[in-house]
Amino acid sequence: MTHRFEFVRFKDKGHNYILNDSSNTYMDEFNAEWMEWLNAQGYDYNAEENKPRLAEDKANYLHEHLDRERYAGRSDMELVEKIVGFYDKHIG
Repeated sequence: MTHRFEFVRFKDKGHNYILNDSSNTYMDEFNAEWMEWLNAQGYDYNAEENKPRLAEDKANYLHEHLDRERYAGRSDMELVEKIVGFYDKHIG
């Protein structure tokens, strides 16, 4: 029987985990800084009436503070290349 694709099984991470940074330190740091900044804004970001403001604040914060090189550099490029190869082969 031929298979359309092959599952890549990992011993140390879940099936949808594509990051090399297994401790995810950058995102932990980034999220902590984001929450510190957000809490200093002086409004209830959980309140329904503040959802538009929160969305705008978050977008601006990401644009201004996210280190895209550190964020993207966490990817397991060997696995990403396998994924891209699979899609290129079947739909490219």
